[in-house]
Parts: sequence; C-alpha cells; structure tokens
Amino acid sequence: MKSIIVNLTQESLDIIEGMIQSGLYKDIDDVVNAALKNLAGSEEEKIQRLRNLIEEGENSGPAQELDEKAFLAELKQKYHDT
Repeated sequence: MKSIIVNLTQESLDIIEGMIQSGLYKDIDDVVNAALKNLAGSEEEKIQRLRNLIEEGENSGPAQELDEKAFLAELKQKYHDT
C-alpha cells in the first residue's frame, strides 16, 4: 500500500474524527477509503443514469413538429391560472 500526504481543512478533519468516534470506522484510512468508494459509486450511478436517459430518448421515436404558439398558450393557461 502506498502512503501519501494530504492537506485537509479543519472541517474535514472534524468530520473524520467524528466518524471514528462514532465507531463506524476504526481509523482515518477506513474513512478515506469509504469516502472514495462512495464517490466512485456516485459517479458510476450518474453515468449509468445518463446512459439510460440517452437510450430512452433514442427509443422514444422520431421528433415531432412543435407548434410554438400553441405550446406557449398551453403553458400560460396551465401555470397562469394556478
């Protein structure tokens, strides 16, 4: 395992210390490793969500013409009356 030096704010150190004192983690290494795994997982989830949305758009069929005036009138009626 490789050791590195990281400069943290006092706020970050307080958070780490709180996690250790809570008993959830045994030391700083555990806290940092859990945070990095969580961060990596979040990024992977975002990428997968974007892929799913792209696929949904591609599968939704061809684009349709939009009557801008009718659309704006509909929005005005829908949101002006509420």
